[in-house]
Amino acid sequence: MPQLTVAYAGGWPTEIRMARRFAEGEGLKYNQNARELAFVAVGDAIELKHISLKDIVDELDDRQSDGMFLGCANIAWVISEAEGAALQRLNEKKALAVAQIAAQKEQDERAYAVAMQSVRGLDEVIS
Repeated sequence: MPQLTVAYAGGWPTEIRMARRFAEGEGLKYNQNARELAFVAVGDAIELKHISLKDIVDELDDRQSDGMFLGCANIAWVISEAEGAALQRLNEKKALAVAQIAAQKEQDERAYAVAMQSVRGLDEVIS
């Protein structure tokens, strides 16, 4: 039966997605340990580009991971709908903060360009 999961694979966006475990007789090319820990993705993922491993661990109260998705180095947890919603809200909050920082940086760069034009104008007056 599919379960809601969150997966962290450093360098890739954190993802929330439905997943299931291997069915009996499935994934036989993997060793027993991998078959027991592996999740199989079901459906599309929700990317959380601004969620770090620390964010997940904090939200899940340092809970031990439940497994992994095969194919890359990652850590996955089974989560509740409430935990998934909380991670999505945190991602939105952090995305807004990143956008605000970028906007401030752009304003600062424009102000610097204007200030430098004024300085250049003073150089011409003094010369």
